[in-house]
Amino acid sequence: MSEKNRLKTERRIDRKEHLARVVSHVHEKLDAWNAFTEAMNVPSEFYPALQTGRTELLKLVQARPLTADECQQVFNMIRILIETNQALQAHASELANQVEIWAEQWKGLYRKVDEIKAFAQFETPVDELDEVGT
Repeated sequence: MSEKNRLKTERRIDRKEHLARVVSHVHEKLDAWNAFTEAMNVPSEFYPALQTGRTELLKLVQARPLTADECQQVFNMIRILIETNQALQAHASELANQVEIWAEQWKGLYRKVDEIKAFAQFETPVDELDEVGT
């Protein structure tokens, strides 16, 4: 195996290992797009909205004084929602990173196709960097 191929293989393995670590980290906190980072107990008025994802149901709830336990549940729910949001942000960031890597690979593939096409037509391939410099 040539040095160039060995380095490519190492980079590919590094990317796969990085992705496996990120996926493992995200899955420690979330196992689905609509999951929370942990189970939570909430006052009963919250259940319909949380179970269905329909926030408009919370508009129908009549305000009432909360017990100390219910108040603690609400504080805990807000903490879990913030942690869930952070986990989803990390997931989205890694997804964007993977798409960027994929797009760069496609760009390389397109360049190679252009080189092959130019070769097939007995033309000299044009280097994009040479065009910019002129």
